Amino acid sequence: MGQLLGTSLLSAEEEAAVARLLVDERFASGWGLRTMASDEGGYWQLSYHCGSVWPHDTGVVIEGMLRAGLTAEARTLSAQLVRTADAFDGRLPELFAGFGADEAATPVAYPASCRPQAWSAAAVVPVHRALAAPR
Repeated sequence: MGQLLGTSLLSAEEEAAVARLLVDERFASGWGLRTMASDEGGYWQLSYHCGSVWPHDTGVVIEGMLRAGLTAEARTLSAQLVRTADAFDGRLPELFAGFGADEAATPVAYPASCRPQAWSAAAVVPVHRALAAPR
C-alpha cells in the first residue's frame, strides 16, 4: 500500500490517509515499517513476509512520502531507520524481526537475513533526502 505514495494513483487526501496509517505504531515498529500491521491475523514478528521489517521497503515508502509532500511522515520513518542502522553498526540487513521499539531495546536480527544487503543500503538515499528536506 505504501508503494502507491507519490505515484499520482491516489488523491492527496488518500495519500495523507495512507501515510497516517503507515506511521501508526501498528505498522511503524520504531525501527522501520512492518510488512503487516501488528494487529492483523497472521502477523508474527519473525515471519519472513507477515510482520518483519525490510529496510528497502521502508526506503521506497519514504521516497513516496517525499514525492507526495508528506515530509513529516517521511522524517518519522527515516529517524527509525537511522536508529536501526546505528544498532546494526551501519550495516542495514535484508530484513529484521518486526518487534516494536516498545518490545525490544534494539532491533532483533532475522536469523537468515543477509547483512549487509545492497538494496537495504540504498534506503539511505531517501532517508538522507527526508532528513535534509526543508521543514
